[in-house]
Amino acid sequence: MLTNTISWESVELWRVGGGALLGIVFGLLVQRSRFCMLAAVTNLVLMHDFRQLYAYVAAVAVAIAGAQLLEATGVVELAASSYRGARVDWAGALGGGLIFGFGTVLAGGCVGRILVRAAEGNLGAWLVLLVCAVTAAVVVGGPLAPLRLWLFETTAVQLPDGRVSLAELLGLPRGLIVALATVAALVIFAFVGRATRSGALIAAGAAIGGLVVAGWWITGQLAQDEFSIAVARPVSLGFAGPMAQIVVATTGGGSSYLFGTALLVGVLFGSAASALLTRSFHWTVPQASQLHRLLVGGSFMGIGAMLAGGCNIGLGLSGLSTCSVSAILAVAAIFLGMRFGLVWLQYAERSGPTVTVHV
Repeated sequence: MLTNTISWESVELWRVGGGALLGIVFGLLVQRSRFCMLAAVTNLVLMHDFRQLYAYVAAVAVAIAGAQLLEATGVVELAASSYRGARVDWAGALGGGLIFGFGTVLAGGCVGRILVRAAEGNLGAWLVLLVCAVTAAVVVGGPLAPLRLWLFETTAVQLPDGRVSLAELLGLPRGLIVALATVAALVIFAFVGRATRSGALIAAGAAIGGLVVAGWWITGQLAQDEFSIAVARPVSLGFAGPMAQIVVATTGGGSSYLFGTALLVGVLFGSAASALLTRSFHWTVPQASQLHRLLVGGSFMGIGAMLAGGCNIGLGLSGLSTCSVSAILAVAAIFLGMRFGLVWLQYAERSGPTVTVHV
């Protein structure tokens, strides 16, 4: 009995401590580098600046290589993660991804970047986070939950033999997938937009990809109870889901997830500490004319994330690292939604007051 108690306590310690530590490091990195998927798209489209795109590519390449290595060596059972479920929810992935991507443009950043801006004292970012969390909770465990489940049951498809990983679906070895991802990243670094290359941003992106791998290792290996027959579902970096779970828990409808909650707290703490050290912490009040855009953007992000199965970090890094077919579809849709959002933004600027995106 004592042994089981000690084991359970060590598991919870890894989940809480590991999540908090990864969050702190993530917050520090993003606060200093301005790492953001929306920034990658916005800078590329509006200024032909590839630096943030390089950072994102580096993060994806490292995350895929590390996660696939963990799975190939049997250290972490990625097949047990939510991204590799038995069926592919293509409608939710595509529709939710488009809604989420468009919402990031209205809100002025992806979830990870919004968290950092909130820690820097931006009250508009806090508003976006609150709306995003509430709407996500409504979709995952509130009045809209039946509609989400109906959409899944109606449109989700079962791939042959449950092959929801790209490697399994195409019959390719994991090593080849890793090699292709690595070569693709190196080709982009070497031949695309070379005039705007930034070694510091690439290093920051690679480090964030490493955090994704560390998240899988902590929850898939260190935080597993050796005395339990069932394997606890491994998770890694992701923010929309934990925010929704916290809201559901406060309303008595469920319990928050320890790793995700600790991760959120860690990001806020790390970002705030970095902002204070660099003297970039400033209380900022959003303009009244921008409130409706922040509210709609936060709502779209919460709804879209729960339909797609995660946010830009959860899907765009953790999900992609598992080579999940659903994650690949959702991330493509998120990028497309961001592009649609920028088209709308440019139209709005031509036909009305100037609208800006702060990332």
